[in-house]
Amino acid sequence: MKEAIAQYGAVTFSYNWIHEVPYDNPSRGGFGNPHACTIIGWDDTIPASLFSGGASQDGGWLVKNSYSSLPYFYLSYDNNSSYVFAFDYATKEEYDFNYFYDSSVDDFGMAASLNYTCAANVFQGLKGSDSQTEYVKAVQVGFYGSGATCDVKVYTNLQDQQDMSDLANVDPTLGTLAASGTATFDRPGYHTVPLEQLAEVAPGSYFSIVVQISGSSPYLRVIRAADCKSYVLSQYGAWQKSGLNVPRLKAYTVLENTSTGLTPEETPHASIDDTPEALTGLMPEATYLVNSAALTADGNGSLALQSEWFGSTVSIVKQGDGTATGNSVAQTLKIPNHPAAPAGVE
Repeated sequence: MKEAIAQYGAVTFSYNWIHEVPYDNPSRGGFGNPHACTIIGWDDTIPASLFSGGASQDGGWLVKNSYSSLPYFYLSYDNNSSYVFAFDYATKEEYDFNYFYDSSVDDFGMAASLNYTCAANVFQGLKGSDSQTEYVKAVQVGFYGSGATCDVKVYTNLQDQQDMSDLANVDPTLGTLAASGTATFDRPGYHTVPLEQLAEVAPGSYFSIVVQISGSSPYLRVIRAADCKSYVLSQYGAWQKSGLNVPRLKAYTVLENTSTGLTPEETPHASIDDTPEALTGLMPEATYLVNSAALTADGNGSLALQSEWFGSTVSIVKQGDGTATGNSVAQTLKIPNHPAAPAGVE
């Protein structure tokens, strides 16, 4: 957890809050952890004797509370915290739209009993137009279990090979396989899998995101929702509608200006050089849009990293000349946090 705090700046968690409860009756209490807080640091040197009721070890977490009566406090390492999450957000420039059905909390017990490992959601493309083309760029997968590998496929134009009004018999793989992507994650949660290529979605057409998850007994998170086009692969290898059980799978899409006869520039393939703290691998003296800001690479094809990029994901677009070439498809690149200066070094 200390690694997560150092990398992401904080983690959220839940625990049993009784600091300001005048009376406590354990015989009528529950086993839940009803209060959410944020851990922003730690101190290994706090004596165990300073914690109320005593503790078995020194040290504690520095907690930022939501109650003004106790805005900050230390919590012993002995505490059995639960529901610990860290967040790593995408920038608003990375995606334009989000297709999803899971707009409420999930049901842990139901997800465990269903044990979905291969499921799909079907959506209708809504954002493309004559002037802009919509593409699926990435897929978010919610799952339980550690060391999970997520294999993602996007199928388009499902309506060309089947009747989309007959929802009970829709096959989410009966379309054009337009894109795929694979990623492995050490911890459970909600993770984004980037696609190896963009999947074009025609306005009004139907597309699916299909996810197969494997590893050390992982399974997909599920919620209950009505009027959703969600499907699960049965043990017999056939797709069937999952009823009110909806896998937590989302499609992230982007809009690109429809071709005007200009050849798009090649998608950038920039990389990070830690020594000079720069983006490298760009075209010398060429103009790039980094998070929509126009910047010109130097004679070596490098751009100095800017302070606001650290700890975020940037969008890099090769700008066209407007005469023969148009803007490229965006490359997204995650910039790690800027390391802190070593203590005691001047």
